Amino acid sequence: MGIVAEVDGSRTTATVSEGASRSSYDLLALRLAFSFDVTGEGDELLFGVSYSPLVNSGSAASAWVLDARYRGFFGHEELKTFFDAGIVVPVAPRVAVGPRLGFGLMYDFSRAAGAFASLGASTAFGEFRGFSIGLGLGFQWRWPS
Repeated sequence: MGIVAEVDGSRTTATVSEGASRSSYDLLALRLAFSFDVTGEGDELLFGVSYSPLVNSGSAASAWVLDARYRGFFGHEELKTFFDAGIVVPVAPRVAVGPRLGFGLMYDFSRAAGAFASLGASTAFGEFRGFSIGLGLGFQWRWPS
């Protein structure tokens, strides 16, 4: 089990019901997630929430986003790669739901802590249609279950 803290930057394009498209950069999204090992082999489920303090109502990006992800790791040493696949749910200012895919690189300082960089893309459908691609940097702290 563990806690993930991440800072993301993304480019989002959204089309609202009136048919107008908007694009924007969200250079600061703060994400916190709870993770746990589902198989005992190191792969994880993550349940998170992101908040973007710089997003305003005219932006294409969402201020609040919920997500659930499966993260699979490749490698058992300190430096390893990963992929993640999941569902994102932007909830403010408009609600939508869609898939997310990503990949990244993680370095574990110890069994209890690691740092990572990731690249991901998501799309969402609902009160708007949107596509987002972003970069993230984060830390993960783990404790034995």
